[in-house]
Amino acid sequence: MQHNDVDDIGVYVDNISQYLLDIDASDEKLGQLMDGLTVRKVVTDYLRYFVVFALKRLQVHINVVKNEHFQEFVDEEFIDEDIKTIGYCLVCPTDRQEFMKDCFIEAGIIEEFEAVYRLSFVIEAVAIAHCQLSRDRNETGIQNNQDYFVLDVGDISIGIAKVHTASTESLSTVTGISDDITQGSINLDIKFEDYLTENLTALNLDNSLINQFVQTFSKKMKYEFNMYAPTQIAISQDDIDGNPIGFTYEDLDRIVLKPFIESIAKFVSKANETRGHSRDKGKLKYHRSIIEHSLGMVSSGAVSSILNAYKSQTPFSLYNKHRFSFSDRRLSLPEIVSEESTNDNDGNDAYDLIVGIDFGSCFSGCSYVQLKDKNGKPVGTKKIKTIKTGWPGGHLNNFGKTPTLLVYEKNRKPKYWSEEAKLVAKRRKNSILGNFKLFLCSKYLENTDDLEKLQEQGGVLDDGTPKNKVDVVRIIADYLKFLKNHVVEYIVTKEMVESFTFYNRSKLLKKYKIKYVITVPAMWNSVARNSMVKAAVEATLIEKNEVDQLLIISEPEAAALFCMKRRTEYFEKEDEKLNDTNFIVCDAGGGTVDLVTFNLQLNKEEGDTPTTKQMIFQIGDGVGDICGSTCLDVGFQNYLREFYKSFGVDVDKENAFLDDVMNDFVKNYKLGFMPNLQGNSYYDINLPGNGIRNFTSNSTYSMTNANRTLKMKNQVMKEKIFDPVVDRIFYLIDDQLNQAKKVDRRIDAILMVGGFSQSRYLQQRIKDRYKGVCHVNFPTEGVEAISYGAVSYALNPRTISRTTATQSLGLEVQAPFEKILPDSSKRRVKGPNGDWNFEKDRIEYFVKRGQILKGEQQTVYQKDAYVLYPNAAVIGTYIHCTLPRVMQK
Repeated sequence: MQHNDVDDIGVYVDNISQYLLDIDASDEKLGQLMDGLTVRKVVTDYLRYFVVFALKRLQVHINVVKNEHFQEFVDEEFIDEDIKTIGYCLVCPTDRQEFMKDCFIEAGIIEEFEAVYRLSFVIEAVAIAHCQLSRDRNETGIQNNQDYFVLDVGDISIGIAKVHTASTESLSTVTGISDDITQGSINLDIKFEDYLTENLTALNLDNSLINQFVQTFSKKMKYEFNMYAPTQIAISQDDIDGNPIGFTYEDLDRIVLKPFIESIAKFVSKANETRGHSRDKGKLKYHRSIIEHSLGMVSSGAVSSILNAYKSQTPFSLYNKHRFSFSDRRLSLPEIVSEESTNDNDGNDAYDLIVGIDFGSCFSGCSYVQLKDKNGKPVGTKKIKTIKTGWPGGHLNNFGKTPTLLVYEKNRKPKYWSEEAKLVAKRRKNSILGNFKLFLCSKYLENTDDLEKLQEQGGVLDDGTPKNKVDVVRIIADYLKFLKNHVVEYIVTKEMVESFTFYNRSKLLKKYKIKYVITVPAMWNSVARNSMVKAAVEATLIEKNEVDQLLIISEPEAAALFCMKRRTEYFEKEDEKLNDTNFIVCDAGGGTVDLVTFNLQLNKEEGDTPTTKQMIFQIGDGVGDICGSTCLDVGFQNYLREFYKSFGVDVDKENAFLDDVMNDFVKNYKLGFMPNLQGNSYYDINLPGNGIRNFTSNSTYSMTNANRTLKMKNQVMKEKIFDPVVDRIFYLIDDQLNQAKKVDRRIDAILMVGGFSQSRYLQQRIKDRYKGVCHVNFPTEGVEAISYGAVSYALNPRTISRTTATQSLGLEVQAPFEKILPDSSKRRVKGPNGDWNFEKDRIEYFVKRGQILKGEQQTVYQKDAYVLYPNAAVIGTYIHCTLPRVMQK
């Protein structure tokens, strides 16, 4: 209900939390509205309804419904019984926590004796601090081992929390320093009202006009105040006699804003001094950051603050006893089931074909290998083949890959794909969908400008739904389904000699068992990869219960495997000299550019006899950025937009207006561009329609052909379109070279693969920049490298023996120290010269051979020395011991 819906049938009470500022005054105000109405009654009634409503919402939350541990809660009836297994954390100023506890009890949410363990409180600054700690530190900018102040300015209070950051959220500490219920932003309204009341006669106002002024200030000015035009009237209305009276921004700053901000500054300074941080009197040097408030920030932080209060949050095992953080919980562990490992050629024996899919932002490709013939018998020679022809729109596509494009019908069903989608969209003026792969990249999603540019290129449907990740999964699934059906039909027809008809097509598409391998950018995180798996399930590449059968490999890894087949040529080394070769793979595609450094080694047989079996190891951290060839399209389109804008033409409303021009750029200029050293050559850009009618000779642009052809300088094309993108690629390559330099690692070669690597200008710039640094090669088959390498990986995953983890998961377990361990009686351990007796065991730990421990213990193990621990057992390269004492010979 809204305020006007109530009329005279009841009392409408809103902004309830503001009544907590002055409870006595609020009781008086509420009592005037309705006899017997108090702040306690309003808050209690609200909590009574709100908590039940929240729990009902929680009961149907998908994550709760699907979790077997919450079935009792999901089935609970909300009648007169409350849920005893739920704890609450209330974000509340310190001075009102006792009052709110009484309201919780009076509302029947908890019993009085339960309050100590079922109801917790935090101030808002503490909650926000915990929320920030729980977020990705790439987003928050929080650094390890630093101290931060979190200042929260709320409606009725302000508060400060101190954060000391550690490597993880659970190891970091948050301390509430202080809060003040008298200094919230409601004081802005109060200060303005006080000023108007004090000057009531001079301003010719009455109480009702003062209330109007304050309400207008609170609704329209309070949170949008600025000093861009200090002397401009900010707020005005008529006085008692109907004469206008107004306040400038400068007036409001002097009367209201400046005193309020000064009071906050004093509050911060005082907190800083009490925490021992005031080293330079009056000079506080801070890195300041404004946290954008989100809907769930405070409540989420409140939950985190409670979770962090438990020293041990995870079930663990100690001496075969399973412990749990909560005293009333015991963990029941699942029964251990042993499985026998089988060697079945990496699981390929169950498949007829392996298909590698290079799903790209602009183009997608496919390679495959046949494992069995039409009758199910294993084939002799397993030869990897790449599909280069037969794509939709065949004779128009000589790239060897197919465009990643879709066209939907009005009923939201996918209708056309690939080159055919482009032809249909042009003929029928349909909206074409492309570049949707980029929406799974976190870097792209964080950049609003890039999203808008993507949309301009046909990156979303008319209603913008693909901005939602779920819809992007659906779109990718629709495209993959088209691709899969086409590829299967192509392979089955060519290799299995099957004949497709209208009646048997559906059956043949399902007849053969196929293992799929999909390549993804190295910069993708686990969320993006998981979305790709979901899309593969929706596209029917795999069944939902077979997700472990889908292989995913990064594009640079796949490219590295491809390059190994021509290793002598690409690295300019003989086979016998290839061992310990370090090389950078730069996969420059349409949307992203990914780089990873690898080490190529020749595997060793027994006795360290060199062989020709190659193994590659990722070394260092991979890097990536959205600086593929699509960025050239964006740069060129922006150039045309600025050109038209200079003549008063807005092309943003007519994207199709530039379609032919953009197609001409992609087809004729993008890959073949090379700057003219003379600097006076031009590119002819044929404009649509009648060109520019109001062109004047004093323009910075040049035109011919009755102003229908724009002459773009070769140097402008280089500096505005190509160089910004190429420079970003240089930054990525330099990053890999610098990583190697820091550890004195030699880089032998840079291998450029992907569609963008075929750009003549990019090739020339890279050759010039890294001449003398290392060998640079551009494989002519670079376009097919990714899908080929994906199939190679499925045939022999062990070729890639190690990668660098992009994410690390750590677990802290804290448990009470127990001095007495099981089986701690005195034992005799036979040493090299006889028997030694040892006292009672006290502590248990592992020490690595050759390791030196410092502190209370001296050298524990020295190279070539014989060390014996009481009750010690050698486990691999570790010694397991139970006494902090060493006997050594």
